[in-house]
Amino acid sequence: MGQSMTKFHATGTQGMTFDGTTADLLLSDNGKVFRITVPLANLKTGSDLRDRHMLTALEVATYPSTLLTVVRSDLKFPPAGGTVSATISGTYSLHGVSVRKTVNYTATTEGDHMRIVATFPVDMTAHAIPQPAYLGVRVDKDVQVTVNFAVK
Repeated sequence: MGQSMTKFHATGTQGMTFDGTTADLLLSDNGKVFRITVPLANLKTGSDLRDRHMLTALEVATYPSTLLTVVRSDLKFPPAGGTVSATISGTYSLHGVSVRKTVNYTATTEGDHMRIVATFPVDMTAHAIPQPAYLGVRVDKDVQVTVNFAVK
């Protein structure tokens, strides 16, 4: 089915840009609510120093994961062998703060499973996370998140 991946893209002052990724992703579906939980401890950006700063800013010891919850009946599913692109509203929780979130997604059937790629912006300040800064370089408050996973 292929590997799951969560990615964020951040920009900042002085032309800074970087991505963070983790393959840690947990899915649950009770028939009514679909939940995507991403543990944050293994989120990596390619820089050990930046990773330490990021995990400290996210207070991962206190808030170890992020969660996106959507109502299953609101999801649109593609026909066999097809693709559907849609927008859904859900609840996104990060750093102990939950907000309503609009998520764009594409779902494609691939044999016996479905590949879903969802994207949405996250305003870190809306989740009580101060904008990280180091040596005069500040990360923008808005980060783009992409979640890519397969389900049966």
